[in-house]
Amino acid sequence: DPSWTYSGSNVRARLGSAVSALGDINDDGYGDIVASAPYYSNGHSMEGQIMAFLGSEDGLGEAPVWTREENQSGARLGTSLSRPVDLDANTFNDLVVGAPGWNAQRGAAIVYMNTADNQYFAKLRTIVGGGVEKLGSQIAVGDFNGDFIDDFATSGPYHESEGQETGRIAWAAGSFTG
Repeated sequence: DPSWTYSGSNVRARLGSAVSALGDINDDGYGDIVASAPYYSNGHSMEGQIMAFLGSEDGLGEAPVWTREENQSGARLGTSLSRPVDLDANTFNDLVVGAPGWNAQRGAAIVYMNTADNQYFAKLRTIVGGGVEKLGSQIAVGDFNGDFIDDFATSGPYHESEGQETGRIAWAAGSFTG
């Protein structure tokens, strides 16, 4: 039997489609997680939802301490989640979330910065794809340019070039401003 479970209440939301470690977002010495329900609907069909759970000496908390919806029908927020990443070099773990259905299937990668004031995350920027490429389908993080600041890459597998579906990968450099 598992030591902990959390069940969603939104029918067909597909809670747990993506789960990622966040590191220790509240600096209490325990690891935390983020989970997604990309087909979550709450006033907007399949808008998606992400939620953070804090770890403690007893394990993961009974309820999420932070949730986020972007209130855009079909966005499927949380289809992909990054591992812990520090995009602004402030030593706090940030989060990149894919929403491949964003803006009529253009897709997006949304950056949430850890605010370090127990509000957990604030949306910093949204990188939107072009055409119907479904940007944000996958997320990868790392220091891709050697400047000691984390960056991220995201995929748009339906990107078109010269009328052909070729796909593309987009890279965004981290910076001291996020």
